[in-house]
Amino acid sequence: VQQAAALTLSPATMAAPVEDEAHRAQLAASVDGVPFPYWKERFGWRGSGTRSDRLAGRSVTTVFYSNAEGRRIGYAIASGHAPTTRGGTVIRRWGVSYRVLSHDGAIVVTWQRAGHLCVVSGRGVSARTLLSLASWGSERRHSA
Repeated sequence: VQQAAALTLSPATMAAPVEDEAHRAQLAASVDGVPFPYWKERFGWRGSGTRSDRLAGRSVTTVFYSNAEGRRIGYAIASGHAPTTRGGTVIRRWGVSYRVLSHDGAIVVTWQRAGHLCVVSGRGVSARTLLSLASWGSERRHSA
């Protein structure tokens, strides 16, 4: 998780993905079928870049988002089955456990989506904002 968090704080190396025309709440980027969210219209966070890396034999794609205040966050999804994570504070929303940690002066939120490790973080961005972004859509995915 700490290595993935470091990637979310690293610079983008490629252009931002565009909104998926068929699924308006998603970007046209995914990892093993797990899509990145489109947050511009609802939250004011627009895609601003991407990067692809390898960690412990897994591919990790990170999408970066920026808002009107100049804040930047990174959202990483790792391929393969998510490793067990420890530490931090666990907050449950819509049946999903989100773990709030810190790394290198930034708040980090980690959770699992479709069995994949997801990590979102940013400097100068509150845990509340990161949790709201991370959990957006969970009520639809996890309600019975």
